[in-house]
Amino acid sequence: MGLRKRHRDASVWVIYGGASVYGAVFGAIIVFAVLPLRSALTAGDDFTPQMGASAAAVFGLVYALRTGLLARAPLLGPLVRAYRRAMLRKSIEDSEKALKRLGGGRDDAASS
Repeated sequence: MGLRKRHRDASVWVIYGGASVYGAVFGAIIVFAVLPLRSALTAGDDFTPQMGASAAAVFGLVYALRTGLLARAPLLGPLVRAYRRAMLRKSIEDSEKALKRLGGGRDDAASS
C-alpha cells in the first residue's frame, strides 16, 4: 500500500530515511546481540554471567529505543519522528476502516 499524502507531514525522503534508520538500528541489535545469544543458549552452552548481562543489556536497549530514545537523537531524531508520525496516522486510518467493516463505527452508534 505505501504511505499516502494524507499520512505524512514531511517529504517522502525524510520518512523513508527515518524508516531506514529505525530498521538499521533494530536489525543491528538483532543480528549482533540477540541471534548470537540465542545460538549460544540453544547450543547447550553453560549460562554464564556475561550472557545474562548481555541479555539484560540487549532487552534494555530495545526497550529504550521503543520508548523513543532514538527519536531524541540530534541528527537522526527528525527522521525517526517523521516516520513514527506517518506510521501512527496510517495505523489509525487502518483501525478506523476495520471498525467500519465490523459495523462498530461512530456513525452507526450515533444514529441508533
